[in-house]
Amino acid sequence: MIRVENISVRYGEKIAVEDLSFTFENGYIYGIIGPNGAGKSSLINAMVGILGNYSGKVLFDQDDHRKRSRDIKLNLGYAPETTELFEYLTAREYLQMIREIKRLPADETEIESLLEQLNLEESADQIIVSYSHGMRKKTALAASLLGPPRYIILDEALNGLDPVAMYNVRHLLRSFAQQGSTILLSSHILELVENWCDHILIMKDGKLLANYSQKEIEALREETHTDFSTHFIRLVGDTDQSTER
Repeated sequence: MIRVENISVRYGEKIAVEDLSFTFENGYIYGIIGPNGAGKSSLINAMVGILGNYSGKVLFDQDDHRKRSRDIKLNLGYAPETTELFEYLTAREYLQMIREIKRLPADETEIESLLEQLNLEESADQIIVSYSHGMRKKTALAASLLGPPRYIILDEALNGLDPVAMYNVRHLLRSFAQQGSTILLSSHILELVENWCDHILIMKDGKLLANYSQKEIEALREETHTDFSTHFIRLVGDTDQSTER
């Protein structure tokens, strides 16, 4: 599991995340959604160690990220919205390099499977500098899924994927969750989060407004006679209502 305890992130006088606590259990896919500036990426950057200047704790199982960062990162698959790759490697070479850095067993079949499922097999031996934006995103995503890792955190990492790759990634993530991985997915695409995730966290202005399981979402639809998108819009537009769960 991943547990964040009283996380706060500030940029000067601006509060990006305010005293947020939550536990992400293993075996589930969690989605985080909110309007621009909600604090989603700041929270994730603190969780994965990109951002060190935060208050509170991030625990992976019982390990504090600040104290066991190296060990945790060997078991963490992370893909951000922006991709920074070694552009003069091929996709296959890049995945092989990541596998070696993370001390994963030699397994060419895993790399070939990921290349195939992300529609990269035909371009796997071309250098990354020649890739389109979508191909770069898929290469970074494939690297984050090698292992598979115990923890998977994707921050807007699915933008630009073609429909076949999206279909395959959805089933991959579900398979990894069933094997016990803890998966966190941030996206601005509400329908994607609603359809893929077991639990949905809604953030605004650095705070957690609500946390819904799929059962709670279904009950909400029946109770309000509206779809979840409508409820989300109403919620982020009115933070005075009592909606915390």
